[in-house]
Amino acid sequence: MAIKHLVLVELKEGVTDADMGEALDGLYALKGQIPGLLTVDAGRNFTDRGGNYNFAAVMTLADKEALAGYGPHPAHQAAAGKLGEFANGLLVLDFEV
Repeated sequence: MAIKHLVLVELKEGVTDADMGEALDGLYALKGQIPGLLTVDAGRNFTDRGGNYNFAAVMTLADKEALAGYGPHPAHQAAAGKLGEFANGLLVLDFEV
């Protein structure tokens, strides 16, 4: 069964589009580097329905084994670290589809 890895981020005040472009580049670059990572979709929330969460990323992974390898992968750690520089807080959920 495929896995959706959902990350909701509350961005810090003053995070620019250029900052987010850098973070997005890192997230999109994960595809092809991490075994079992099938898709990457991410962007800023454009409505007021997200509360304090104003950025989201959704990754599709092949299965739970791929998810287990995704977290500690060095490319993921680098991309997550960059995104973390711009975050006040985040929420992560993983579910099967």
